[in-house]
Amino acid sequence: MKENNNRNNANRLVNKNTKTIALILAVAITITLGIGLSIRSTTMIAAQMSGGNKPIIMHFHPHLNLMIDGKPVTVPSQIGIDPSLWKDHSLDQYGMHAMSNGMSGMALLHTHDATGIIHVESSIIRNYTLGEFLNIWVA
Repeated sequence: MKENNNRNNANRLVNKNTKTIALILAVAITITLGIGLSIRSTTMIAAQMSGGNKPIIMHFHPHLNLMIDGKPVTVPSQIGIDPSLWKDHSLDQYGMHAMSNGMSGMALLHTHDATGIIHVESSIIRNYTLGEFLNIWVA
């Protein structure tokens, strides 16, 4: 009788461990697929946006909260959108070039609106700094 109980407990433990491992694997596969699809779709969209130039392979959106003398300052929209308005063009080779549909190129560090979101869209994987963004904006 005691041997049956031990065997049942061992079977329950194996079943519990198997379920836990299966759940972990399912989550890992889901995360991996999600990341892979995200990278693939971003790269495909970027390749289409690049107008035949190097595709944008790094694309993310950090948020900048700017304070001067303890008071919030709005980060303006359109920083780095119009090439004649941005100051530092040293990183232009890594950004989006003008496209055949008439859309002008953009600095790889730019804003679309005044929310403080900086769009980082680069044809290479590289660390970019706040200083580089500020150089595009106010240099």
